[in-house]
Amino acid sequence: LNYGTSATDLTKNIGAPVNRLSPTGDSPGYFVISGLRTNTTYYFQAKADRTEFLDPKNPESALSDIESETTREAVKITSISPTKGGNGTKLTIKGRGFGGGHSSLNPQLLTAVGIGCKLSKWPKTTPSCLAQVLSWSNSKIVVRVGKGAKTGPVYIGKAYDVGFPADAVNIYTVKGPTFTKK
Repeated sequence: LNYGTSATDLTKNIGAPVNRLSPTGDSPGYFVISGLRTNTTYYFQAKADRTEFLDPKNPESALSDIESETTREAVKITSISPTKGGNGTKLTIKGRGFGGGHSSLNPQLLTAVGIGCKLSKWPKTTPSCLAQVLSWSNSKIVVRVGKGAKTGPVYIGKAYDVGFPADAVNIYTVKGPTFTKK
């Protein structure tokens, strides 16, 4: 995969995909790219590495179309505000760059808030520290924390469910202030 900030200058290369799903190359893998700048449009082009899939009369057949994607602003939690209620605690998490939450329009997009857990294995496994998400917007997340919740840092996470096999690409996990159970 070659990429860059211009469609005519794809000079950065990240090699072969991680998690190639088939030794014959007929199933997609995915690439992990880090260190990208926020609010920047990047252009991507993949090149086939298996000659049996190429047209020898057309060298361009090894290249995919050039695709582009614009990165979002950096995700940051600025505050958490707990409010006691009859069904546990309602927690308002404010910040920026959260993006929209999970919706029926994009069922592969997964969102979660954990209290005292890093979400490092979520969504492959579901930790017991997940809060019930009531609403999610780019600048505010509201969750309900059960009576059994523990004290710990608030983590928010977003992932994309690849779905074949059951796998997910972590879009982000961010650590915020500590929620203190009273």
